[in-house]
Amino acid sequence: MTNEEFTETMNQVSMLSTMVRVMPLKDFAVAIDRAEAVGPIVDPTLYKESLADGGLERLKKLAHAARDFQRVVEEVAAETT
Repeated sequence: MTNEEFTETMNQVSMLSTMVRVMPLKDFAVAIDRAEAVGPIVDPTLYKESLADGGLERLKKLAHAARDFQRVVEEVAAETT
């Protein structure tokens, strides 16, 4: 890794942590769970499509990973204050 790549990656991680820190990911995870619960009732066709292409599951997986990252960001922020 070059110095430029290191610096760019460091800047991107810093920006990502700033963005993720303020996202309402806990509420978003609850909303996804609700969508999974009521989706088959409210709009069965759309719900089946979201399962067929894996879109909802991928989104859920990303949201959980982002929430895990958010927790680490919050821990690091608490250590520095």
